[in-house]
Amino acid sequence: MKRISCRKCISTVLFWLVLASPFLFRQQMPGLFIRNDTESMPLGFYVILPDRPAKNGDIVAFTPPQELWQMAKERGWTKGERYWLKEVAAVEGDTYTITDTGIYVNDHYVGTIADTDRQGKPLPQLRGTFQVKPGYFLPLATYRPSSFDGRYFGELPLTAVHKRVYPLFTMKLLEVFY
Repeated sequence: MKRISCRKCISTVLFWLVLASPFLFRQQMPGLFIRNDTESMPLGFYVILPDRPAKNGDIVAFTPPQELWQMAKERGWTKGERYWLKEVAAVEGDTYTITDTGIYVNDHYVGTIADTDRQGKPLPQLRGTFQVKPGYFLPLATYRPSSFDGRYFGELPLTAVHKRVYPLFTMKLLEVFY
């Protein structure tokens, strides 16, 4: 029978503790990971990145305004998560247009718009062409076309951004293997 070294045993235990730690800490392990439980972005673990200003294409963890969080909670879209994860689709100076058929950022089609949610309840209707103000960003989640994001409520202040994150281990990653 092969004997397992103490170093391998300790390494294995530490590896599993690191992976399991976000489960032990409801949603966030300060300074290391954020666990995403919502369908807007792939479910899984996201590593927190070093601070720098958010730019187009970044994934950010942000605190939604209370009225948006309350609406999401009442409709069952959130389980009480402290942060929402979305992509930064537009920043200061970018323009976005919301029509009955879709959302466009800098004249590029980004996604669809719905009138109602999956339960048939009406969604906020924001229509027109807007320019992102200084100190604001447009949060979108193109992973799920039904995401409750900036296409329904517009831009948010950058002060709402907690951290930039990057997918570490997500269900989308598992889709590659199965």
